[in-house]
Amino acid sequence: MASETEELERSLTALEARLGLRLTVIDNAHVFDGRNDGKPLFPGERRSHRKNPACAVGFDERCVQHCRYAMNTRALSEEGAFVSCCWKGLIQFAAPLRHRGIHYGNLFGGLWRSPEHPPPAGLAEEFYAVHAGLPEFDPERDAVLGPLFELAADGVMMALLKHSLLDVVPDERSARIAAFLREHAAEPIGLGDLAVHLGLSNSRTSFIVGKLFHRTFTELLLSERVERVKQFLAGTDLKLARIAGLCGFSDEFHLSRVFKRFSGRTPSEFRAGRRRNPSAADPRIDPGRREHIPRR
Repeated sequence: MASETEELERSLTALEARLGLRLTVIDNAHVFDGRNDGKPLFPGERRSHRKNPACAVGFDERCVQHCRYAMNTRALSEEGAFVSCCWKGLIQFAAPLRHRGIHYGNLFGGLWRSPEHPPPAGLAEEFYAVHAGLPEFDPERDAVLGPLFELAADGVMMALLKHSLLDVVPDERSARIAAFLREHAAEPIGLGDLAVHLGLSNSRTSFIVGKLFHRTFTELLLSERVERVKQFLAGTDLKLARIAGLCGFSDEFHLSRVFKRFSGRTPSEFRAGRRRNPSAADPRIDPGRREHIPRR
């Protein structure tokens, strides 16, 4: 008998065949990456755009920044599905994965090209060949996919809830705090910045963070930064010094110390492990994050 996750994957594969598009689920709240048993809710290919040849060629930190961070930030202000165009000029639809107003991630579908968004110069010749083979995006013809993507995103969330796979639903305050950290983790922020965002005093904010997450604000911020580091280590060849700057660390030595404390591995050990098994979850971090999110 197929498991619930296998049934969900079969449904997404059938939807891909019907729409003629590749679908990708990008996690936002770190609840899809790994459950308490350490198994991800979606297979590695489903969680990565690199199954698309146009995404795989020339994949770098700008891809991570766009699809994982910039689009998650945009989704916070979008009511439904929207059109995304990345730095390569690749167009796809995105629909926020939400439940009870909480944003967990995005469902992406595509790809298209558009004469209004030509790709930049300097990429590998292979990319331009793949790009030329993509269908051209027609706003009028393809706009019908927007509502379908919203329905598909709702269906994914309902399937997860139906099978108790999404068994952690944060309340409004923890969701606002988590969203603030995801949006500003790479910046030099402190408890006072979160307090201003929430409209509370520093002491009250500190109390609420501890009550909801069983961590201090600093621990919560560092944990979010470590998650960002993991994405760049797994998906790019960037040097550690560059990753440190992108993730809010003062330098690569500070990053290495914090990463080892939170994950039990050095950044180089983590990167080597992901290169050997790109779809592997990291149970030493993800389940730990989820247990600190309050249950309803």
